Amino acid sequence: MKTVVVGIAFLIAACSQPTAAAPTPTPASSLQATTTAASPTPSPATASPIPIPSLTGSYAVVVKNFLVEPGTTYSLSIVDTKGRVAASATARKRTVPNVQVGNLSTSNTTLYYLDGDSDVRFLRPDRSTGLVTHIALGPHQAAAFAVSPDDLRIAVSVLDYTRYPVSTRLYVEDLHGGTNHVQLFFSTSVIEWPVGWHAGRLVLALSGDEPPQNVGDWFATASGYHVVNAQTGARLLSLCTGKESYVPQSSGGAVCIDSQTGSLTSWDGRARTLPFARKPDATSGNCSLLGPLSATGVVATAIVSSSQGGCGSGPGIYLVTALGKMGSRPVTSKALPAGWIDPTYLMVDSSLYTTNSSFPVLSIVNVSTGASAHVQATGYFVAVLPGGL
Repeated sequence: MKTVVVGIAFLIAACSQPTAAAPTPTPASSLQATTTAASPTPSPATASPIPIPSLTGSYAVVVKNFLVEPGTTYSLSIVDTKGRVAASATARKRTVPNVQVGNLSTSNTTLYYLDGDSDVRFLRPDRSTGLVTHIALGPHQAAAFAVSPDDLRIAVSVLDYTRYPVSTRLYVEDLHGGTNHVQLFFSTSVIEWPVGWHAGRLVLALSGDEPPQNVGDWFATASGYHVVNAQTGARLLSLCTGKESYVPQSSGGAVCIDSQTGSLTSWDGRARTLPFARKPDATSGNCSLLGPLSATGVVATAIVSSSQGGCGSGPGIYLVTALGKMGSRPVTSKALPAGWIDPTYLMVDSSLYTTNSSFPVLSIVNVSTGASAHVQATGYFVAVLPGGL
């Protein structure tokens, strides 16, 4: 069956037909904060023992065979804005089946990824690689993590799949050496994992705590976010509550979807509603101009209205600015927006318009000039370098 990038495919499906309500995140009272009493404020993080070169330019991360494709390994590629593969690696898949939660993280300089269940390795555009840390897990447990932008701290969720509902244990420690360990909370009723760091705070994604359905090689979507104190686990913000969001997350914030209505929420809690598509008679349609969000607040959308007010994918990708104004000309045609690499370069997927395509057909478009470059790696676009939120 043909697959497309999950974010925009979900948006089109949401705008084309009624959908069930998104799982509601578990109230704060159910989260049991267990910060270690000995050191509620951790000591300064241990410096990396490996010199980290500065990063020049922007990169995309493409993953293939992450979950459902045959075999015991998956591949990762770091791709530059001309579509060329700067570095690549092959790693072992998790052994716990159907865990669709993402298995990698990007800092300002480095891609970190799981090799098997527990080993965290790094890969950089200069092709340097190695083992950086090990996550202790029990049987039927899976890890999800986010490394701080400065490569010093790692936040880890240990998800226990021995039963449903799945339990979550979240902690933070130094990336190198595992020192300054702080246990943040434990919950028996919610799946919650770190997706990034924003201004020293942790951004956590939530998901419905039930057996997965319709799994694929894309990373799991989020049913809301929590922003928490990285030293105590105290919840500071709840974002997109009761709504759906999708990956890759952007430093500009989250796109929140409630049936056919969309809004943008920054990681500090500011929100605005997205404008609606227009019918041919210039009246408002019934679907927001949804799509991936750039770091500067620009949405790339392929949503169009039919004469009946329905919504679906159109032949072109348009840009919607932070002020809600939509561009008059498409930046590219016959493609769906997959996500922003930086404010100039947009990853797009043309597999919807390509026959016999089992994976996304990726290209990178310069939204200023319209120039396009074919991506020389197969898979799903899941993250960017530099990373961080």
